[in-house]
Amino acid sequence: MSVSFLNETAIPRRAKLTDDFVKRLPFAGQPGSPPGLSQYIVRDSEAPGFFLVVGKRSKTYTAAADATIDGCRQSSRETFGRAGDPDVTAAGARRAAKDWITGVQAKSRMREPQQSKCITLAEAFKEHRRRCVTRGRQPATLYHYDRTMAGALGSLANKTLDAISSDLPALVRWFTSVSESKGEATANGARALLSASWNSARRLDPKLPPNPIIALDKHAYRESPRGMSLDDISGWAAQLREVENPVRRELHLMTLLTGSRPDALTKARWEHVDTRRRVLHIPEPKGGAKKAFDVPLSRAMIRSLVRVRRAGLFLFGKCEWIFPADSSSGHIQNWTEDRATLSQWGRDLRKTFRTIAAELEVPELFSMALMNHSTSGVHNRYIAKGKLSRALREAQEGISRAIAERVGPMPTITEQVQERRQALRDGWGKDRRCGRPGIVEGIVDKVVRQEHLRALIARQPEAQGELRV
Repeated sequence: MSVSFLNETAIPRRAKLTDDFVKRLPFAGQPGSPPGLSQYIVRDSEAPGFFLVVGKRSKTYTAAADATIDGCRQSSRETFGRAGDPDVTAAGARRAAKDWITGVQAKSRMREPQQSKCITLAEAFKEHRRRCVTRGRQPATLYHYDRTMAGALGSLANKTLDAISSDLPALVRWFTSVSESKGEATANGARALLSASWNSARRLDPKLPPNPIIALDKHAYRESPRGMSLDDISGWAAQLREVENPVRRELHLMTLLTGSRPDALTKARWEHVDTRRRVLHIPEPKGGAKKAFDVPLSRAMIRSLVRVRRAGLFLFGKCEWIFPADSSSGHIQNWTEDRATLSQWGRDLRKTFRTIAAELEVPELFSMALMNHSTSGVHNRYIAKGKLSRALREAQEGISRAIAERVGPMPTITEQVQERRQALRDGWGKDRRCGRPGIVEGIVDKVVRQEHLRALIARQPEAQGELRV
């Protein structure tokens, strides 16, 4: 066994500490001691943790020990007398040090496992919603999450995550039931929200059960059969002319002409129309303000805006919204129609715009920019989209021209009013739907009644004069 010595001395680093050996050790700073040190240490070879600290005037028996408490390492140190004192010996100090080291090490204990808090799915969703607000999710997105939580996920809301993960067959039955009763798309959305809420909760408490989403097989995406080509536009336009509300009629046409999301169009204001640059600014489309863009206005779009402006003034008076309605927000909120009345609306028309762009061989990059789709690939990131306004306007004009040729002329609010007045003169004609007048017919009927009433009041004095004669 090799013996190591302190620097430039014959003093071993480790040796059996006896009274004679300790007595022969020089004090620090004296000849034979390690140079430049105010004290040095000699460890005992028989008792780990027991050692002698030699200073300039004293030699002290010392021990050190470590204990791991609740996962944290704690070091302790204790002295057991000075060498040379009458009642202190090396052997006695060693025995006392061993007992002390054993007591310190006995304090070591493992960290007790903390029990994770049993939270419900509703509480996990609350945390996920908070993160969504922090990350700037759109109010419409949060509203959709709230509806999904109250609807498809309502039966799981008050269950704890432990209870859900411990009964996977019940979770699979829930997913199957939602798929059958509410549709596969709704089930996929509920599945995604369940997974996101679960992961948000585990970010705060990793001890929560693993995400059970692996037990739910996502339904495959099914392409909608809806959408039209140029050959189908004429038949659809005939249905569109039968939509009595002129504001809704122009909304459907603008959705087809622009290829924009109807939600973004319904929230457009007249202040967003730039007549000098001939663009419609969409400040907060899907994705938020960072995805704001300008829609180049073609001639067909401008004619549609003129018609809806006049219709809005007639029906609702001066209004800030391009597509006003009698709703809590003041604009159209629901753009769905009866399929028997209008076969294509909303996202169907957005698909139609993309289909027609492909038919006319519009470059894919241009159609993506017009529809505000994100361009993929590093190569496309180097395109300055703001400098493509002329090319985009030409592409937009070409698409609108092809659509407008097949749509034909659309009725104006003036023509609708005149048609209704003529129907009333011919015998108080009724509306096409269940005999109840629509929004335009209702206003015209009211005006005509008031005109008849004023005419009767004006003729009353003349009739009384004739009776006296």
